[in-house]
Amino acid sequence: MRVSVIIPTIEIRKEMLKETLESVKNQTVQPFEILILREKVEAISGKLNRGIEKSIGDAFIMLCDDDKLDPTYIEKTVKKMEETKADIVGTALENFGEYTGIHQFNQVPFVTSLVKKSIWEKVGGYDEAIKVGEDADFYTMCINNGAKIEKISEPLLKYRCHSLGKGERHWEEPNRLRKEKYRRLNYGYDPYN
Repeated sequence: MRVSVIIPTIEIRKEMLKETLESVKNQTVQPFEILILREKVEAISGKLNRGIEKSIGDAFIMLCDDDKLDPTYIEKTVKKMEETKADIVGTALENFGEYTGIHQFNQVPFVTSLVKKSIWEKVGGYDEAIKVGEDADFYTMCINNGAKIEKISEPLLKYRCHSLGKGERHWEEPNRLRKEKYRRLNYGYDPYN
């Protein structure tokens, strides 16, 4: 399976990006390609869609420029995807930085997961109207379009906890947009806080 690693980035995180890239370089199974998305004008959802459109892998990993992968991340998620015929494989995450801890996901995977490009195409990509929480919205749309999701309980994603470049997040408007969207589609709705 050809895996594309897609990394949206912003200038003020260039030192963190070096660590992120080092974690990709140290994979036991190397990705087919790495795309670094540096555009400044688009919302993250649009930036991701442009990158995924350009990618030539069968599956992709959207990796934030401040996070890191365990050296076996690609090896283990690809193996799980091939064994189970899953559309999406997520893992537990381990926080590092300003606070630590290990977290499992329930139904909706964390931001970084291995995703078949075919399910991204089926749902029409990330919804570019959703400016915050676009990953949760994308995975919700995948689930409601029949995506098979598998989980690895091992924390293979290292999620950096910090405030650099994140700004203040206002969830009211994204929650309203998702609530309206899911009501129109007759889907359940679980707001982010």
